[in-house]
Amino acid sequence: MKVLAVVLLVAVAAAVNSYEAQEANVFYEELDMEESDPSVARRLHYQWGSVGPDDRLISATYHEAYGMEYQINDQEVTYRGNEKTNITSIIVREYLSNYTTVTILDGGLYRNHVTLGLKGLRSLQIGCHISIYATVNCSNM
Repeated sequence: MKVLAVVLLVAVAAAVNSYEAQEANVFYEELDMEESDPSVARRLHYQWGSVGPDDRLISATYHEAYGMEYQINDQEVTYRGNEKTNITSIIVREYLSNYTTVTILDGGLYRNHVTLGLKGLRSLQIGCHISIYATVNCSNM
């Protein structure tokens, strides 16, 4: 009977240890490469395209997502214009931190819509001012 109890305790301890190892892999990531790699530059300003003399500011928004412990903020922001809107420039400026990566997921320049992906590092906030310039009443390329 004592042997059965010892085997049962060892099995429970192994299961708990295995579960803790899996949980640690879920919550923790190695960020040493990003922080020590000199080729990874932190940016405060992203810009696609250029603002011409006939362009107008059609959207200026602030997007914020505050950091929570062990959470990676991954947000999508979409702008949809009418069919005669032709986006010529997208400017994203960070104001809360300089650890946000901005990518164009859908649409973009010379279209009437854009979806931006904003992704921050673990436990840090996202704060961006997004400006979209366009030429209105023209045909899209």
